[in-house]
Amino acid sequence: MSVLVTGGTGLLGSHLIAYLAKQHQAVRAIYRTHIPALPAEVQEQVEWVRADLLDISSLREALHGVEQVYHCAGKVSFARKARRELMLVNVEGTRHLVDLCIDMQVKRLVHVSSVAALGRGEKEQHIDDDCRQPEQVHRSAYGWSKYLGEMEVWRGWAEGLQVVIVQPTILLGPGHWHTGSPALFKRIYDGFPFYSKGVNGFVDVRDVVRAMYLLMQSSINGEAFILNGDNWSYQQLFTTIAHNFHRSAPRYAANRWMGYVVAAFQQIKSWFSSQYEPVVTLETVHTSQLKVYYEPQKFLRYFPDFQFTPLEKTIAYTCEAFLNNQRYLAAAPLLTGV
Repeated sequence: MSVLVTGGTGLLGSHLIAYLAKQHQAVRAIYRTHIPALPAEVQEQVEWVRADLLDISSLREALHGVEQVYHCAGKVSFARKARRELMLVNVEGTRHLVDLCIDMQVKRLVHVSSVAALGRGEKEQHIDDDCRQPEQVHRSAYGWSKYLGEMEVWRGWAEGLQVVIVQPTILLGPGHWHTGSPALFKRIYDGFPFYSKGVNGFVDVRDVVRAMYLLMQSSINGEAFILNGDNWSYQQLFTTIAHNFHRSAPRYAANRWMGYVVAAFQQIKSWFSSQYEPVVTLETVHTSQLKVYYEPQKFLRYFPDFQFTPLEKTIAYTCEAFLNNQRYLAAAPLLTGV
């Protein structure tokens, strides 16, 4: 069965491709600018096609003969200047993909959303799969783009397309050292001294891949699932990463006003450089202080034998991969001085 993976060069997509190759599936993957360096035994099972979610003709060509689609592509940013691109990629791009899946009679779509689409309150909050009250929660621009992208998928479901949506928490695993969640590891490795007081959900990227594969092979249709390994404080996360890197753990609790000062400086810097995207923004400062607990019970009811990897093991695996320069996934660059 021919399978298409969008976002094949990203953290999740590259892990998914490696997993599908081990299942001996014929994988076609989309790239925009470059093909990542994958292990030879994986690369030989992948057909790379150059396409863009916003280019319907190239997307149509990529979908030719495909029966299953894993939609991992998306823009992740909390920078103010990225809002237009968030809506273009995560909403309009998803609309194009859904329309073409229907038109070309694709059998099944597994769509990667985010818990950001669910929004969150201002107080300590426990969120499960039934938390769908858009008028009562706060969403970032990224969260709104993922929420509206989900609406496009639900529209496709209403028009007859078989769909399943996954909503992972923050993905942890080895990937590109300078972008996304792996950048958290770099920050701690470099001796970042601060931690925020918030709590968030984190999940092993390999667990998300396994869950997506199970859902694709199942008969489940028209459902969405939160995927979360555990809920940790940022202090616990940063301390565990530092321990595995043999670095000093962050010592100072960052107050909200301190974060706002850093965010302001980074915003000013971004005004003078079109290539610079702030790591710390008003949005990330705000959310890093919240205590939000995510519950994946719905997924575990469907798959009671599934076990999420303990975060201690995920962090140890990820740190070891970086320290040993294991580059079997999408472009985890060499660590200078290691």
